[in-house]
Amino acid sequence: MKKRYLILLLVLSMLLSLIPAASAEGPAELHFITRRRGNAYEENQVKQIIEEKFNVKIKWEILPSEGYGEACSVILSSGDYPDMMEWQASSSTIQAEVPLLAEDGVLAPLNELLETYGQDILAEREEDKWLWVDGERYSIPCRPGNVTETFLTIRQDWLDALNLTMPTTLDEFSEVCRAFTFDDPDGDGVDDTYALGGALNGGYGDTLTVVLGFFGVTKDWTLHEDGTYLPWQLTDNALAAMKYLRELYEMGVVDPEFISDTRDRYLEKKSLDHFGIEQWYLTQTGSTSAWWNTFTANVPHQNTVTLPLFAADGYEAIWPNLTASPSGVALGGFQLLIFEESEHKDVIMQIIDFLATQEGSELVTFGPKGVTWDEDENGNYYDIECDEETINQSGRELYYVVYWHDIYKRNADPLVLDGFEKYTPYVRPAADFPYVYEGDTSALNGLLDTHIIKILTDLTVDPDVEFEVMTQEYNAMGGEDYIRWYNEKINQ
Repeated sequence: MKKRYLILLLVLSMLLSLIPAASAEGPAELHFITRRRGNAYEENQVKQIIEEKFNVKIKWEILPSEGYGEACSVILSSGDYPDMMEWQASSSTIQAEVPLLAEDGVLAPLNELLETYGQDILAEREEDKWLWVDGERYSIPCRPGNVTETFLTIRQDWLDALNLTMPTTLDEFSEVCRAFTFDDPDGDGVDDTYALGGALNGGYGDTLTVVLGFFGVTKDWTLHEDGTYLPWQLTDNALAAMKYLRELYEMGVVDPEFISDTRDRYLEKKSLDHFGIEQWYLTQTGSTSAWWNTFTANVPHQNTVTLPLFAADGYEAIWPNLTASPSGVALGGFQLLIFEESEHKDVIMQIIDFLATQEGSELVTFGPKGVTWDEDENGNYYDIECDEETINQSGRELYYVVYWHDIYKRNADPLVLDGFEKYTPYVRPAADFPYVYEGDTSALNGLLDTHIIKILTDLTVDPDVEFEVMTQEYNAMGGEDYIRWYNEKINQ
């Protein structure tokens, strides 16, 4: 009897030893920090599905999108790190700080983790899209580098109401802007519309970008006719674009508050049906976007279409936003960091890899299948009609930009696909280089911004004179040395 009892105990002990440690000890506890991209509740079905799939409990901290870059800097300087964080930083900041964080042992080396648990991630991000530090990866690019993120939109219903056609020249564009502002395009009898709106202060809906592309300006270092690279603000093309935008501003067709408005105030105005022509985000268009849903709910009669790029006389049109670069770090600087002190780096990589699959991408973008969306017998996506409470509980859209699997979503609105077709991403003309300028580039950029706003909005100044003053002050503040340094490095 005792022998049988001992044998049973031995068998039970062997069986218990086969149970994974995480199951025996309970779910692994993780702390993630990402930015808010939707209205869903922080405790939601998507998060629950991910937790159950990977036997984890996630404290998923969702911070406001506005000011997120500053929040990341505070977290990195605090020494109190989460397990994983979506990091917003500029290209130069990433190139400067990632090696330092890696050298200090703050970041986890990712090569082995990616090879073991991240095959779907590696399939999505080619080798030349990574930022390498001594042959090792320490951050994961959130965004793909082969598609544009933004495009220009115009209100087709406003064009139709005013018997106007799609503008294809600057003169036609100017007339559309005038009519959109002064001829009551929404037909409500209230003088509350502008052709152009935006939020330079919030870095969102950049009104200037609407015009830059007509004059062949790329918002990056630009190859000048003398063979040197210059900041785009100091080019003749940029001056021509600024002069034209100044004309529009003087006409009164640009919302004068675009200089000081925050992104949230701009979006509030958008939902009040105030703007006819905008820079907009392809990823914020369609039924899965809370911002787009707010706009279309408030303006159900809207008919927004893509505004095709056209060239001003003597220029070649180009979409000015930098959306792709050889190293992938110029894509707005969104990277995923896994911290060395985390005890569950393997599980974190598995979760990110899941987001790089079709299944994971659909889950975080559309919400749980059968709750907010489904597919017909032909595999076509369709929305399930839901009230706001159901959508918020589902978790739809809250995490979809943590890792973009496929920007061509199955449910892409025709407007989105048209934008992808018409707006080719601008690729940096020279490879990013792992050098960081030691001077104060923020002061130099601030100087340029101040003068550009003055050229655009101060009708008492001569644009040519102000442009020359801007160039001289930039060089005197160290800009000439910065330009010389940049060209030396780019030539290497």
